[in-house]
Amino acid sequence: MIPELAVLLVGTGLAAALNYYVNRAPGSTPEDFAVGPEELDLSCDCCLGPLIIPLIVVAVYATSSTSFENRWVIYLLGATAFFVVLVAGVLGRYRRRREWAEMASLLERVIPTEYAALGGNTTTYRLDIGDDENNDEEDSGDWI
Repeated sequence: MIPELAVLLVGTGLAAALNYYVNRAPGSTPEDFAVGPEELDLSCDCCLGPLIIPLIVVAVYATSSTSFENRWVIYLLGATAFFVVLVAGVLGRYRRRREWAEMASLLERVIPTEYAALGGNTTTYRLDIGDDENNDEEDSGDWI
């Protein structure tokens, strides 16, 4: 019973760490979750993401239920593992949202409000691909 319990606890810890990092998603931005045109402002970053790995952990506990003598032990361990892994995922999601809010506030401080009010766009740059010797042709208007 002790070796099986140790394996399940280590597996639960690994699942909690995985759920934290999957839901924190380092390097992701709010635009990664955008769906449809920008005017609709829709995103697919739903709250069900942190629930996927805890449900898998509970399924693993259920398949290993023959290792336990009492049914209440498996219920208690399964519920505890579910909530530990779920809290890790929610914490990762919360930290990612907090990083996004910090970045948005930083951008508001860096970009002057007068520039944004005038409709300025900081992400549009002109890229001249043609060579400078051949200026007889009409400007192709290559934009990024």
